[in-house]
Amino acid sequence: MVELDVEVGALRGADAYRTAAPDFELDIGILPNVELEIDGAYNVEGPASGDLSFDHGSPDNLWVATKLGIYDERNDDDKTGWAVGAQLGPMRVERHVFDYETGPR
Repeated sequence: MVELDVEVGALRGADAYRTAAPDFELDIGILPNVELEIDGAYNVEGPASGDLSFDHGSPDNLWVATKLGIYDERNDDDKTGWAVGAQLGPMRVERHVFDYETGPR
């Protein structure tokens, strides 16, 4: 089984407007409880002045991971259920995760 989830939208960040175009997730079923997932996003954001002009691209982190289903329980009468799993894999960082600034000395 293959599942593709794509989202597009605009939002207001701390300094500028941003649009996610697209935010995607591709899941490929390998076994009944194992999936390969590719998850990422590409954003376009405006300048720090807050104007609504999208002046530069901002790729988000790309995550290639394996999803493991460990345990699930279903109640067909109530049509409810819950599950426990894990998602493991390397993440390619496209921008600084930690940053700092210093003032004049």
